[in-house]
This record gives sequence, C-alpha cells and structure tokens, in this order.
Amino acid sequence: MVSLIFQLRMGYAPLNDYLHQFMKVDSPRCPAYGTEKETAKHFILSCPKYAHKRWALTRNVQASTPKLMDILSDPKIILPLSYVVNYMEATGRLDITPRRTDNTEHS
Repeated sequence: MVSLIFQLRMGYAPLNDYLHQFMKVDSPRCPAYGTEKETAKHFILSCPKYAHKRWALTRNVQASTPKLMDILSDPKIILPLSYVVNYMEATGRLDITPRRTDNTEHS
C-alpha cells in the first residue's frame, strides 16, 4: 500500500499515462473518460467516474481546493485504513491486494 501511494506521488502508478510509455496499454487516456490522460492527478482529483467516491477523500483535506500533494502527503489521509486507501479500494482501478512475501514452498 505504501509503495502504491509513493508511485502515485512520483507519477509511476499503474495508470494509463504511465503504462502507455512502456506500451503496456494502447492509450494514455482515461478508460472511463477518454478526453484526458489518466494521471494520478486526474484519477484522484478530477475523473468524473469517481466523483461520488472522491467526496469521502477530499472532504477531509484542509484546503478548499485540494492539490494532489496535499492528499498524498498528509499522514491523516494516507495512513493505512485511511481515506486514500478507501478511495483506491472503492474505485477498483488499482490493485491494492497485499502480495505474499514469503518464499516458502507448500507440500
């Protein structure tokens, strides 16, 4: 989860604008509203598809017009079980399922 938030902050999240640079997707555009590139800023702050899910995230930001770094840098918003995590889960756009880290074999 922390790595995904870091990826969003740095612009390396698995969203179409980034994935298109490596030919992983055909277009950098938002899959829901193809008029804009699907960047972290678009995904978190402006994609019309997620407007109703965004409300719970942005209502807890102190700024009247939240900025991406305001949201992705505020510990009250990005900590586990936070508004950012809830938003990502609600949109279903990014895979936030914890990965298994042990390398043990099962018999």
